Amino acid sequence: MKFVVLLFVLAFALNINVFPQNEGKYGTSENLCLRNYSLYKGYLKNDIYQDAKLFWNEMIKICPRYSTGIWADGEKIYKTAIESTDDPVARVRLADSLLWIFDRRIEYFGDNPRFSKGYILGRKGLFILESGFQPVETGYNILKESIALQKEESNAAVLLSLMQASQHLFSTGIINAREVLNNYDTCMAIVQANLARDTGDQNFQIASEGIEQYLLRSGAAGCSTLVDLFSGQFKDNEGNSDWLNKTLDILKSAGCSETEFYLQSSEALFTIEPSAESAHKLANFHYIRENFEKAVEYLEKGVAMDTDSEKKAAMLYELAIINYSQLKEYTAARNYAIRAIELRPNWGDPYILVGKLYIEGRQSVSSDPFEQSAVFWAAVDKFIQAKKVDPEQGHRATELINQYSQYFPNNEDVFMQTFRDGDKYLVGGWINEQTTVRSRKL
Repeated sequence: MKFVVLLFVLAFALNINVFPQNEGKYGTSENLCLRNYSLYKGYLKNDIYQDAKLFWNEMIKICPRYSTGIWADGEKIYKTAIESTDDPVARVRLADSLLWIFDRRIEYFGDNPRFSKGYILGRKGLFILESGFQPVETGYNILKESIALQKEESNAAVLLSLMQASQHLFSTGIINAREVLNNYDTCMAIVQANLARDTGDQNFQIASEGIEQYLLRSGAAGCSTLVDLFSGQFKDNEGNSDWLNKTLDILKSAGCSETEFYLQSSEALFTIEPSAESAHKLANFHYIRENFEKAVEYLEKGVAMDTDSEKKAAMLYELAIINYSQLKEYTAARNYAIRAIELRPNWGDPYILVGKLYIEGRQSVSSDPFEQSAVFWAAVDKFIQAKKVDPEQGHRATELINQYSQYFPNNEDVFMQTFRDGDKYLVGGWINEQTTVRSRKL
C-alpha cells in the first residue's frame, strides 16, 4: 500500500500519468509527442531549463518510449533543477523525481545495447552517492549491481565511487574487510582490462590510483589480507610488470615491504625489468633476512648494470662489508674495497675497512707472532691513507691509528728480526703487501 501511495506522489511531482501507455514509439499521439519533443529540445538547447522541464513532462505522459535519449535529457533537466534551488524540500522532491526517471528509463530501455540497465544503474548509484539524498549503502548496492551487469564496460567513475563507498561502509562497520578486498579485486581487474585496451585512458588511470588509495585508507588492507589477496593473483601475473609494480606500491604503502611475498614479487619484477636500482633493493631485502649469499648475488648484478661510478662504488663497498663481517672472506672483501677505491679515490671508508679486515684476518696470514704483529703496520698504512684522501674521516682515522699503533712490534722484537725502523717489510700470506717497519713506542 505504501508503495502505491509513493508512486502516485512521485507522479504528481512530475505531473505524469502512471496508467499504462500505448506501447508504440509515439504513444497516444504522434503529433503531440513530436510537438512537445521539439519544444523541450528547443528550450534545453538554449539552457532554459524550467520551460524545458514543463514540455519534457508533457512528452513523457504521451510517449515515454520515444527514445532512451529523452530520459537522458530528463536526467540533465532535473539535475540542473536540483542545483538551481536552495530550498531543501524542493531539492528532496526533485531528487525523488530524478530517481523515478532512472527507474522508468530502465523499465522502457533497460535492454538498450548501448545504454543498458547496468549503465543506467551506474548513473543512478553515482547520483545517490554524490547528492547524499539517500544512504551510502543504497548507492553502494546499486553500483555493485551495475558493475555485475556491465563488467568490463563499467564506467571508471562507477568503479572509483564503489571503492569510496566501500571505505565509508567499512569504517562504519556495515561491510567487512573481505568485502572491501573483493571490491578492490573486482574493480582493479576491470581497470586493468580497460588500460590493456588503451594505456592512455586518463579516466581509468585516475580510477586505478584512486581505487588503491581508498583501499589503503579504508584500514581493511592489513598485510595478511593483502598478501592473501595478491598471492592468489601472482601466478597469472608474475610476468606482468604493471601488475607487479602496482602490487609492490600497495604493499609498500601498507607497510608490508618486509613480507616474503613482497620479496617474491620484487624478484619476479627484476626478472622482467632488471636494473641496478632494483638489484640493490633486492640485495638489501636479502641482507635483512640474513641471506648473505643472495645479497652478494644481487649486489654483483647491480654493479654489473650500474653506469654511475658513485653508486657502483657504494655497492662494491657493501659487498666488501658483507664478505668481511658476515662471510669472513677477507680476500674477496679487500678486492671489492679496492675496486670501490678505484671508482672513488677520495673516499676514506674503503681504506678503513681494508685496515680492519687486515687486523681481523691476521692469524690467517701466519702462525708466527712477529709476522702477525707486522700486519698492524699494513693496517695502519690504510688508516693513514684514509685520513690523507678523505678529510671527513680524519678524526676517525686518527683514533684508529693511535689505537692500533700500540700493537706494533717492540724495539727488541724488531731488532731480533734484524730489522730497523724505516726498513721495507713484505707482509705475507693473502695480504702480500709491502709496508714500513715501525717499533712500538713505549
